[in-house]
Amino acid sequence: MKTKKILCYIYNDMADFEISVLLHYLKNIGGYEITAISDDSGLITAQSGLHCMSDKKVSGIGDLSGYDGLIIPGGPIDNNQNGICPVIRELIKRNKLVAAICFARSFSGGQVC
Repeated sequence: MKTKKILCYIYNDMADFEISVLLHYLKNIGGYEITAISDDSGLITAQSGLHCMSDKKVSGIGDLSGYDGLIIPGGPIDNNQNGICPVIRELIKRNKLVAAICFARSFSGGQVC
């Protein structure tokens, strides 16, 4: 049986409260493997003060065919977060899920990408 995999883009000041229950359900009920990705490999501090580390850098994801989608939490998006744009475009082209929550719609709506 194929392992179901979801990417989750994390970044400083992300609204972690918007994704905590979703990720819990995807992992524990849906059986998804969650891979946290970020623009760099440093420590991420969410709006709640929670510190997170990514599993992979966005630039190191490689082949996206094994992933079922991407989740992007809201938060202050800046125009320098362009590294995620090719991932978004490729997943959309493959008809995969791109869940942009709250202000993260700026990515999929083309304002940043």
